[in-house]
Amino acid sequence: MTPHQFFATGELIPWLTLLFYWLIKWNQAKPMAEAHNGPWVNLNRVLLIISMVLLYTHRFSGTWLGYELIPRCLAKALTGLAVTWAGVLFAIWARQTLAGNWSAQPTLKQDHELIISGPYKIVRHPIYTGILIAVLGTAIMTGQVKGFVALALTFFAFWHKSRFEEELMYREFGEQYKAYAERVKGLVPGIF
Repeated sequence: MTPHQFFATGELIPWLTLLFYWLIKWNQAKPMAEAHNGPWVNLNRVLLIISMVLLYTHRFSGTWLGYELIPRCLAKALTGLAVTWAGVLFAIWARQTLAGNWSAQPTLKQDHELIISGPYKIVRHPIYTGILIAVLGTAIMTGQVKGFVALALTFFAFWHKSRFEEELMYREFGEQYKAYAERVKGLVPGIF
């Protein structure tokens, strides 16, 4: 097995770890009290599916999406893999911290708590931040334009979805959430 084949296979392991963890935790959430429904749900899902297709298909060779920005080398592969693992582990830490308050869509749970500890001290949406870091790592591993397009689409999907979550949080927690939002950035620590 060549180093390239090893890392091409190895880049799936962090993502499969995240998926496996999510499946284990899926039904351990509190019952829903209120959901924010709307057409945005499908938009976010479509953007995330397009991002994964961009990251994991090789059909873009010979197009501008397949243009290699970062040449193949061991340092690129190791850096990308380390960044992917860092993102996945950050997302898992955030999901564990959120516990029963988690949901797949913007929702208020029964007895919803405002979580501001652990990774929520760093950013307001650390699950999204972790996944964005993991996508960045995978984009580095691919080294192609398509990976960075996937990162941009994922960022937009999470930024858009987070706006609806914040609407629910402001309504539920008022001044407490406002103070938290003034202290802690949404997706990128200290920046955005």
